[in-house]
Amino acid sequence: MMHYFGNTLLIAVPAVLVTLLLSSMVAFYVSRFDFRLNIFLLLVFTAGNLLPQQVIRMYWQIVLPLCKPAMAALATLLSIWIYNDFFWAI
Repeated sequence: MMHYFGNTLLIAVPAVLVTLLLSSMVAFYVSRFDFRLNIFLLLVFTAGNLLPQQVIRMYWQIVLPLCKPAMAALATLLSIWIYNDFFWAI
């Protein structure tokens, strides 16, 4: 069983690291270069960073607990989807 768990970690950890690397590259590109939707994306990300602490307290204490069942279902489906992608390579 540990062998299979190791194989899972061998796939999952690099997938997370590659996702983080690619997302940081996209963030760099969006912040440094001009393109058609540049201003719109800048406004969306800036608005997300400018939320007051009260809206953040409301999120953690009200919204997130209400969304936990849906997030658990999504996490389950996403885990199965990513795990099944591993079998396509086999």
